[in-house]
Amino acid sequence: MHLQFWESSDSQLRANANAWSVAEFEAYINGVHEDTLTTDVCGFDQWMDNHVAYNVRKPYDTRDLADIADTIKKAGHRVHWWASKSNGYVVYSPDPTGWIVGYYGSSDSPPDNVQTYGADCASGTGKDRSCLGQGYCKK
Repeated sequence: MHLQFWESSDSQLRANANAWSVAEFEAYINGVHEDTLTTDVCGFDQWMDNHVAYNVRKPYDTRDLADIADTIKKAGHRVHWWASKSNGYVVYSPDPTGWIVGYYGSSDSPPDNVQTYGADCASGTGKDRSCLGQGYCKK
């Protein structure tokens, strides 16, 4: 999938439309992730659900999601784990632009306390039951 953003070269048009630049929009999305994602299982903002999916399925890809998550984290990116409602897990990770890739597959060694996802921002253990507390957020 190829996703491309265009920024108008007409600075007057941008000024009149009060438009964000691509860099400003990416900074905003990444700032939301930074404020929300606190651990691999706590915090999940609604931008995270706007993702492309990669199915890590045999026979095409035999990797464990824990190995993929470790590689992503070693590269300096964040991850968030969810248990799938059907079976297996999903590892969500923002790319440098703030857009998300969701890796769907299985794992023999997921982190402790992985919760099942709920798109209404009411899943998990956060005391306010908001997106900031989505997941397992016990202190």
